[in-house]
Amino acid sequence: MMYIQKFLKKIDMAWWQFVLVLGALVVSYVFYALRLDIVVHTWCITHLQTPFYQDIFGYMSRMGQGWFQVVICLALGVWYYREGLIQLSRAWFASIPIFIIVGLVCGIFKNIIGRPRPKVLNEMYDFQWFEFASRLHSFPSGHTTTTFCLLATVYGFYGRNIQVLLWGIAIVLSLSRVGINSHWMADVIAGAAYGFLAGHYFKAKYKLDKKYYAH
Repeated sequence: MMYIQKFLKKIDMAWWQFVLVLGALVVSYVFYALRLDIVVHTWCITHLQTPFYQDIFGYMSRMGQGWFQVVICLALGVWYYREGLIQLSRAWFASIPIFIIVGLVCGIFKNIIGRPRPKVLNEMYDFQWFEFASRLHSFPSGHTTTTFCLLATVYGFYGRNIQVLLWGIAIVLSLSRVGINSHWMADVIAGAAYGFLAGHYFKAKYKLDKKYYAH
């Protein structure tokens, strides 16, 4: 217990947040092991394959692409700097190398685990291990990982209303990956847990939170 407390203090994470991350990883495994992923995938295929839904999910999914997130970080970094909010500007600028590092590690996980994407369900479902083909890079979701990493890095600077908005955007963006059949639900849940945990680590390491500058 003492080691866990030291770890949580080091990454600036509350107990309830840590329990939430661990719970998300357990839920992710349950979705995979009990094949609830297939249930969700089948429901999406049945109900969400209209042009209307696919267009919405497609636009949301593009918000999770690396280039788009870099543009957002740069734009907000510059804007907050011009507004005189130097520490918040620093957090957004620092988020760029942070989510790139976290995304690269996520890519390594994808190559090691080799989980087939939903689109090849008729061929395979279980982990293939040490695969490099894109169609076997489903776990974890890269878009979700970097999005929740960004969320964890900057949300401490904002009030409750903005935090709720940021969480809502991150969740909807992540679910869009399931909606367009690029990922299983387990991929998204695990990506959110890993990204949030990694973001907290870097936030604490580089003191990217307004409380570090309170007088």
